[in-house]
Amino acid sequence: MQRPPLSRGFTFIEILVVIAVIAILTAVTLLAFRNVYRDSARRTAIMEIADALRDSRNNTLGAVNDTVYGVRVGTSSVTRFTGNTYTLGAATNEVYQYEAGVTATGTLVTSGTSVVFARLTGIPSATGTILVRDNDLVGSTSVIIQSTGLIEY
Repeated sequence: MQRPPLSRGFTFIEILVVIAVIAILTAVTLLAFRNVYRDSARRTAIMEIADALRDSRNNTLGAVNDTVYGVRVGTSSVTRFTGNTYTLGAATNEVYQYEAGVTATGTLVTSGTSVVFARLTGIPSATGTILVRDNDLVGSTSVIIQSTGLIEY
């Protein structure tokens, strides 16, 4: 009688090595996507704050609806409002919530100071720096309100 030919296949060790390589590649990919998401969320918040400030200044200088406009920056949101003072829950408020994992800090944020722009000059009622960061403290960017009313980041 002849012996049947030996079946060829993968050993248990080879299968474990392949699984380990796949797990490592998956972990690296997920970490990279997490970093991309975090950076994107922070950049989106920065742009929303800067846009709110610029739009409010431009609307004030343009005498849109014959009034002034302002912005209130919070730790988790930025609010555009109409008039000289911020009123929580006003129908004209436009609120943007930052994505999870992004916060804003700075003297304007912690003091609850609103920025309202002057009618003819566009000069802000308050100046300062707003620091937008992710909660993992990996990245941060400053939004600066200059005394001339210009916004930079």
